[in-house]
This record gives sequence, C-alpha cells and structure tokens, in this order.
Amino acid sequence: MCILSRFSVEGRNRFEEEVDQILVIIRRGSADCQMASLDGSRCAIQREFEASGFYRRLSVDAGTTPIASAFPSGFEPSPERRETDSRCSAFGLWWPVNLFQRSSPSAKDSAITKNEGFPLDFPFASNRMRRYTPQSDAQCSVSIPCSNWLKGSIMHRLRMAAARVSKRSSMRSAFTLVELLVVIAIIGILVGLLLPAVQAAREAARRMQCSNNLKQIALAFHNHESAVGYFPSGGWGWWWIGDADRKSGQNQPGAWTYSILPFMEQVALYQLPSDGQPNAILTAQLAGGAKLAETRVPGFTCPSRRSSLPANRVIGGGSNGHAWNADPVAKANRTDYAANGGSVKVFWGNGPDPTAAFSGQGFISLANFNGICAQRSNVRFSDIRDGTSLTYLVGDKYLNPDQYVTGFDYGDDHSMFIGDDFDIHRWTDEPPMMDRPGVASFWRFGSNHPGTFNMSFCDGSVRTIAYTVEANIHLLSGNRADGIAIKDND
Repeated sequence: MCILSRFSVEGRNRFEEEVDQILVIIRRGSADCQMASLDGSRCAIQREFEASGFYRRLSVDAGTTPIASAFPSGFEPSPERRETDSRCSAFGLWWPVNLFQRSSPSAKDSAITKNEGFPLDFPFASNRMRRYTPQSDAQCSVSIPCSNWLKGSIMHRLRMAAARVSKRSSMRSAFTLVELLVVIAIIGILVGLLLPAVQAAREAARRMQCSNNLKQIALAFHNHESAVGYFPSGGWGWWWIGDADRKSGQNQPGAWTYSILPFMEQVALYQLPSDGQPNAILTAQLAGGAKLAETRVPGFTCPSRRSSLPANRVIGGGSNGHAWNADPVAKANRTDYAANGGSVKVFWGNGPDPTAAFSGQGFISLANFNGICAQRSNVRFSDIRDGTSLTYLVGDKYLNPDQYVTGFDYGDDHSMFIGDDFDIHRWTDEPPMMDRPGVASFWRFGSNHPGTFNMSFCDGSVRTIAYTVEANIHLLSGNRADGIAIKDND
C-alpha cells in the first residue's frame, strides 16, 4: 500500500515537500537523472511516487545518458565501475562517493573527506557510504543491485518524512485557557447583539399574524352584515352558548365569535350544537355545545400571547355548571379579541333562564349602548354615523399574564362562543394597556405586543394603536354615533 494513502490532504502537502527535497538532491548532479529500473521493473520508490501522484517523471531516458554526465563536475566512475557501467547506468543514480575519483588523484582524499563537489546535506555522502571500496563494486552484478544502497537510503528518508508528517497529522490542536475565554467572550457579545434583533423580528412576525387574524374577523363581520343585514350580535349572556337552530341577531344566544363562523369557513363547527329544535334543549344540543366549547379554533388567539389550545375553565354557569345549552367541560377554547362594546359600559348579566329567554324576556336594556356589539344587538352600517374608518370594530383585549391558561381571569374564564361577557366585549372608557402580571382589568383593550395593540375598524382596516393614545380619542373611537369630530387614529 502506498505510504502516502494514510495522510490527509494537508499531510500529503507536507509529505510532498519532503519528497521534493529528496528529488532535488537526486537531480542536483544532472538534470537528466531519472529513476529507472533494472531489467524493466520499476523500483519501489518510483512506484510509491506514481501511486501517490507526486512522482514527476523526467523526460530523458537514463539509458541514453552517459553515466559520467550524472555526477558533479570533476568526478567520474572508477575504473572498476566502468565494467559494470552497461548494467548499472540504467539507474541514472548517484554512486557512492568513494567510487568516484578526481581527475587529479592528489585531490581525491581531500575531495572525499570534505565532500567537495557534493552538497553537505547530501544524505548518501555518509561515513557508511565512504567505506564502500572498488572491490565491493562486484556486488552490483552478484547479489546486491547497484541502486540498493541508494534505494534503501531514499526509502529510509521517505519513511522518516512519513513518520514526521503522520505524527504532525495525528496531533490534535488544543485551545489554551485564554483562547477559550476569548472565544466565549466573543460569542457572548455576538449573542447579546443578535438576540434583541432576533426577538424583534419574531415579534414583528407575530404582530403581523395577529393583524391578519383581525383582518379576517373584520371581513367576516362585513360579510355577515351583507348577508343578514346587520353585524353579529353579542349573544344572550355567559350562561348561554351558540345554537345553530336560532340563526342570527337577537335570537342567537351565542356571541359574535359564533355567528361569524360560517363566514370563516367553519360551517361544520357552527352546526355542532344543532338539535333541530330552536325552542328546546335536547341531549344532542348539550353534547354538541360541549364539543363546540372544547374545539380548538385557529385565528382567534394572538401568537404573542398564547396558542389556540383550550385552557382551564373554573367558573360555573347555568344549571349544569357550564351553560344552559351545553354539557360541562374541563377546558374550553379562548379568544384574545373583543368586539367594541362602546364608550359606556352596559352591564349584561348572565342572561335569562331558558323559559324566559325563549319568550324574549329577562334581557337588559340597550338604551345606553353606543358600540358595535352587545347583548342581542343588531347594528347596521347605517348606524355608524361617525364614520366607519373612525370607529372601532374588534381589537386585542387586555389580560393578566398570570392567568393566560388558568381560567381565573374574569375576562377570560369561558369558551369564546358564550354570550355577552367580558370575554368577548371591551369598552373604551379606560385607556388601553399592555398586559401586566398581577394586574386584573376585565373591560379594557390591550395586548401583549410591546408599545402598541392591534385594532380593526368598521371599514375593515387594521391599524396599530399606541398605548399612549390620547384618552379622549380612544374614548370617542368606541362610540359609533356621538357626532364629535376626531382626528384619524393613525
């Protein structure tokens, strides 16, 4: 196996430098020197070179080059060597030093002693090589080829180079403690610089998704108004959940979140509580109402705040502990958006019992209602006299971050499909506020977005509004028909 095959690319490069040094030594005597072979077989060194791709084959055939031309000026083969010239010259290699002699015999000893004519680092001009005698030259034609000593020396040199390269290649680089601390410090600085930017980018994406949710809700409101003639109502109260058999408007016990489902491609979900009896509550409606309350509905939660997974429900309701027309559930879906209840709070109550409700009795008065949604409301576009682009429709609602999933926030303790409640309506008589741990506020708008919250307007647009919005502007934006001119909320 080629000794070079064990090295990496870097190791081979270093090995190549070692080989080049050897080739320089070999070629220093004559540019025509070529590693040939006796009797046509390539020597081991040449095979190693060719197998590794490092061998540079010379263009001159050693057999056509006089052996004398392969040596330093002033040297020539000894007379004894001439007899074997025809056999050994095929190697084109340097002979041992003491087999050469100067033209002037008197200079022979000093030349050999000082290695005159040879480079001092010539690896074969060693004492061992000098001990060769003309008589030992007979070995060339007997038992030891002429190049064996040279081949062995070169292979030794190659093995030593390979060992050095292998040792360097196998050594693993290690960091000093100072270098490691510097790297850790640099990484910490980069993380400190990049983390806020990454968080800001992620929040921007979440804010955009939240804005898109409100856009879809606003379009559903518009489609509902176009199809039915008025915006969806706020339902009957928090002891009631949606009922597909009771259609829309004042007769619908469910909230606006339930009434717009058919306009958000959720017809199957809308049909769950149906039992075919609008003035009765059968087992099918109870089971369907519970399923409706538990179903996860994307598009009604803010991604900056929480997922759309159902959260705990801990507050009881009607005679069965949840709602008059639904079985009890341990967890219920939630919404992070609330419709505009107006600039004046209209307290709703939990809604009447089924007997009273089915006969149209027991509901609150809407005399002071000036928003878009309330208990049994039926607001039309024509009722928004202050301008649809200046009147709130649906926006982010404030929540206590400590109670996002516990169900202990009274503004977030029921299914999103129950009737008129803090869960689905908010008012503008208090300024908006960003979610604050430990602070409960059940009727204001707000969000978990830093700096601003999202609000859709009655014209279908969605805008970001700062928490620092002027209180009077915020108040008037909740009133659909106060007749007071205000500037654009942008």
